[in-house]
Amino acid sequence: MSIKKYLLVLDYLPARIDELKLIKDYIHDKYALDMVIISDLLSGDENKFCHHVFHLPVSSPDYQGEVLKLMASLEMECVCILPFMDAVSGHAAALAKKLGIYGDDAILSFAGINKLQYREQEKVLANFLIAQNIVIPRSTKIDNYGQLDDFFGLCQSGIVIKPTDGRANIGVKAVKNYSLLKSSYEETLQAAHQSVIIAEELIEFDAEFSYDGVGTLSFLTQKVNQIGEYPVEIGQIVPAQCSPLNSLSLIKAGQSMNLISGQRYGAFHNEIKLNSSTGETFLVETNRRPAGMHIWDMANKVFDISLQKIWVDHLVQGYSDINTIPKAHGSAFIMNLVSPKDGVIRKGFDENIVKQKFMSLVHDLLQSYQYEIISTKIKVTENSQVYKIPKTNNEFCGYVCVYIKSQEVNHLECMNAINCLWQSLIQEFIF
Repeated sequence: MSIKKYLLVLDYLPARIDELKLIKDYIHDKYALDMVIISDLLSGDENKFCHHVFHLPVSSPDYQGEVLKLMASLEMECVCILPFMDAVSGHAAALAKKLGIYGDDAILSFAGINKLQYREQEKVLANFLIAQNIVIPRSTKIDNYGQLDDFFGLCQSGIVIKPTDGRANIGVKAVKNYSLLKSSYEETLQAAHQSVIIAEELIEFDAEFSYDGVGTLSFLTQKVNQIGEYPVEIGQIVPAQCSPLNSLSLIKAGQSMNLISGQRYGAFHNEIKLNSSTGETFLVETNRRPAGMHIWDMANKVFDISLQKIWVDHLVQGYSDINTIPKAHGSAFIMNLVSPKDGVIRKGFDENIVKQKFMSLVHDLLQSYQYEIISTKIKVTENSQVYKIPKTNNEFCGYVCVYIKSQEVNHLECMNAINCLWQSLIQEFIF
């Protein structure tokens, strides 16, 4: 009897469970593979479609050793590893190397979670990056406030403070005013939970994008960020709207980030800032996993592909039959919903009724377009805290993700209008 083979999903957010179901069906039909899930966060619904589900925190001592023990207990053969979270992307590459299967570089890939390591690897290629019109910021590890104070004095435009292994913009602070430096440092320390702190020179370019994809495929996503000391992402647009000249600058930057972080076969979400006047770019950070905020869902609709299936192909067989992104048919955007003021949601709030009313308003707004709602979610309930200025990606009221069968759209205008509709609707429920 032949040994059964499987695909390993290594850590994921339960919000992406539909992607796991899609992948499970695909690997069964195309490759006759089973699925194994080893993850810190589990919803409980995984057991409905997957027979091998294990809980393992990434913070476990000897994480890789613990993963290998679980794999050995299965008496099956692992043929590929899909990391859905930054924290395990480096571990996935290291495990793939140990198992002799396709993966990214086992050392460089840890830059996907360790921001200090990323900056150190970036400096090695400094001359080559500068030749591509890429600006390299000052950066340093911060062990105490005195070091931060000294570093702030070197950066005339200000600094960004963040945990080296942060996610969802938790603990990220942009500081321009020296009088706010101490309080900002303490806020980051509190949010970091003993993580190492890194400070970087603030590069104030006027636009931000991401270079997204998997294997050899790539596309540009336009980011919409909140202005101020909490630079969280309010929305995303696929494909990005920018000039051909700036697109070239962004592609060069994104390719450089893949080189820095050892990408070969896997998924990537590289965040890049752009000076749209000069074409200069600044490499914000790399993520060695599929893009969040439904970016892959939007790309699948716009380009008529399945990035999840293509990701599997690259890691199972080392390539995909699709090696370039097709021409875009339309465009898509996601808008995070922001509260009009700080407060708490009153009793009597029914999210289903509010969602129905809200979607009716969105339909009226978009009725002149041929459109489709890809996904929508209202995250607030009775007694939920709401925020006028979200500090992290977890403090929004929900989101709306829309596909429009046209690229001739003022996306920012639509996104702002949708948020205004939401704020007018939710206003009466906040005290």
